[in-house]
Amino acid sequence: MLCPMDPKSKKAFDRPNWGFLPEDIIDSLNQKLWQNSRKVKSLLKGELSFPLQVSLKSPRGNAVLADINHFQRFVSSWKRFSEKECTEHESKYACEVSWEDRSFRSLSEQLIPTMLSIPDVGALARLLGKNQEQQLAQWQSKIAYILNAFAPLFVDSHSNKKTEVSGKNSKERMLFLALIDHLEALNKFDYSDLDLLVKLIPQLKQGMGEGCYLRALPVTFVDTKFIENNLRIIEAMTAALIDEDVREKGLLNWLDCKDKPKDWLLIKPLCEQAIAALGGIPL
Repeated sequence: MLCPMDPKSKKAFDRPNWGFLPEDIIDSLNQKLWQNSRKVKSLLKGELSFPLQVSLKSPRGNAVLADINHFQRFVSSWKRFSEKECTEHESKYACEVSWEDRSFRSLSEQLIPTMLSIPDVGALARLLGKNQEQQLAQWQSKIAYILNAFAPLFVDSHSNKKTEVSGKNSKERMLFLALIDHLEALNKFDYSDLDLLVKLIPQLKQGMGEGCYLRALPVTFVDTKFIENNLRIIEAMTAALIDEDVREKGLLNWLDCKDKPKDWLLIKPLCEQAIAALGGIPL
């Protein structure tokens, strides 16, 4: 069960530390889950199980009497939230509010909200807002694009059947996890970049660098500068699809490529004769 942060820590006005409102929950989940790279990756991988149960910190005892107005706002806001969820989404995709009858001193028995249940990551993204929903859709679209491109690799050559995706060591599952681990790279890629990845990975073979620098790697369609700039995600995808040893050795060692030289000194010729002697190559 998730416990949101104290709403007083984020509000300029004074209010009780019980009775989280929908906006409190949304702000808290956005900060604690969606904006936390490690947590959001765990959600996408299925390491944090759904449904997520979020406590609304409903009041007990005499707390209600200290702020009746907030209590009324607390109950009414979650009633509106529940009605909106039921109206806009099918029940299996909607966030669900749990209600409980409680008795309070000087008040009749009250039906109050106690828990918010979030069924899946899609419902979480919808709850948090349009930006998060669009971001999730982009991640899913890009990951699906890559998985579909490599679909032939997921077929067992002996049985001619697709391997079980949920299998812990299936290539499709390993690739999926590798892509989730590199969401930051996926965020900046457009589909032309994804095409470069798809064309590059099958060309990579152990030892193909033959001791040369990466810039001399014999690959087609892809500039080796692209490999340099995206080495980590390429390394992870190669380990998932071609050889798990890449994860231990590192991509450059596996390819047998030299590390990029450091501290090079660039000398730019100014003399016309020197420029001519170098073939007029612009430096």
